[in-house]
Amino acid sequence: GMVVAEVPISYATSFEVKGAVINIGASLKYVQGITYKNMLALDTDSDKLEDSLKDHQKPSSDIGIDLGLLIKSDDIRIGMVGKYLNKPEFDFYDGSKYRVKPMVRTGIALDLTDYMTFAMDIDLTENDTSISDYKSQYIGGGFNIYKSWFSIRMGGMRNMLQDEEGVILTAGLGIGLKWIQLDISGEASTKSGTYDGNDIPRYFKLNAALISRWGGN
Repeated sequence: GMVVAEVPISYATSFEVKGAVINIGASLKYVQGITYKNMLALDTDSDKLEDSLKDHQKPSSDIGIDLGLLIKSDDIRIGMVGKYLNKPEFDFYDGSKYRVKPMVRTGIALDLTDYMTFAMDIDLTENDTSISDYKSQYIGGGFNIYKSWFSIRMGGMRNMLQDEEGVILTAGLGIGLKWIQLDISGEASTKSGTYDGNDIPRYFKLNAALISRWGGN
């Protein structure tokens, strides 16, 4: 596995072509990675697990390059982002190397009314993961209904490479003043597994955040 910390320097510019506004951005990132590599039994004591991770960790660093493109025309926005396009490389404790795969994602958003947007996106590449048996490449979409003081989001996504999760349903709620809002979002798979005799979703995620917006309209 690997833990990553990033320090980016970003630049973006925009220009107009035949009524469409084109935004282009790039990030040059210093990436500090700490890799871990060891074989342990599932029932390993937590103290021994912590000691083993410390003994088999390896810090190393590299540079990462991200690029982004956004095209806006009337009520349509089309975007694409690429991460780690230069394939940065990190060292393992045993001398082997871990190279991060480039990841590219594209999407489109349509303003259906003044208060409703439909959006969908798709991974054009397989997502990089340190879990060797797990592969992911997602497609998803949904609706956002919003006013200045609240937003409601609902949609779904699916892993195109593996079907253990089924369709993952997504929902979110944001409420508050224009410059600060409480945002709560969740995701849950339609396929279940059994844990301790109970059926639970194979994938579940819940997020809560305070979001602040300043400037603009």
